Amino acid sequence: MCDGIINILKPTGMTSHDAVARARKILGIKKIGHTGTLDPNVAGVMILTVGKATKLTEILQASYKKYRCNMVFGKRTDSSDTYGKVINDGARTDFSMDELSLVFNSFIGQSTQIPSQFSAVKVGGKKLYNIARSGKEIPDIPQRNIFIKEITILDFKDGEVTFDVTCSKGTYIRVLVDDIAKKLDTYAYVSWLIRIGLGDFEITKSKLIDEITKEDIISLEELNINDAKKVILDDYMLKRFVNGLKVTVTYLKKFDYSKSGYYKVYDSKNNLVSIAQLVDGDLKNKVFLYR
Repeated sequence: MCDGIINILKPTGMTSHDAVARARKILGIKKIGHTGTLDPNVAGVMILTVGKATKLTEILQASYKKYRCNMVFGKRTDSSDTYGKVINDGARTDFSMDELSLVFNSFIGQSTQIPSQFSAVKVGGKKLYNIARSGKEIPDIPQRNIFIKEITILDFKDGEVTFDVTCSKGTYIRVLVDDIAKKLDTYAYVSWLIRIGLGDFEITKSKLIDEITKEDIISLEELNINDAKKVILDDYMLKRFVNGLKVTVTYLKKFDYSKSGYYKVYDSKNNLVSIAQLVDGDLKNKVFLYR
């Protein structure tokens, strides 16, 4: 069994579920998952987890995502992207760069969003975009907390702006575009959107899904997980750790120690055992990989 991750470039028009199914068929491996749904109409970086790496899904999902978006001013569609029906038209399209910068930068930090009705969020076990396209009544959509780490305008001309945004899990760029437009007292929609990064994984190193091989699997040992440091536990300390007992800071200081963050825990034979996190001076297991 291969254990690790693959950085793929999901094409537009493919669901995340279909991407996983395609990878299983190509690689001949059943145990493949992914680290978070990417909407069918969005292309870009998608991380597939293989074998024991499927246990890392929660950790990898928490990584920041980076998107490149092209936003068209003056119109609004029911889906907030180019695939929808125009529902508002004729609004303002001319802005100074100072106006744009002021409004865009105002979204940096913590805020809340209500996901788009054309998103892959599930409500009552059904994906919202399937409900919306069926014409059925849209259920109440709970708002969620999001965090915008960075937003950078790359270009603005002819009523269109291209920007990069680095954001937390659960951030919807189409909703962000709607909110930006409201602050500018206009309408806008997303003409194209690409996820260009997820944590340490970049689109420049993504593989086309039909071209992946087992050689493209990044092993658990090679995988950089939130800059995790390596710690080797002797048999005594490993037994304590596995049983939930404290691994002392004095012991950890023999290695590349910091007061917080993630650790890759190895046994005395240099087998990767766990991904752990240092919390209040105590090494806590997050995911047991080998037992």
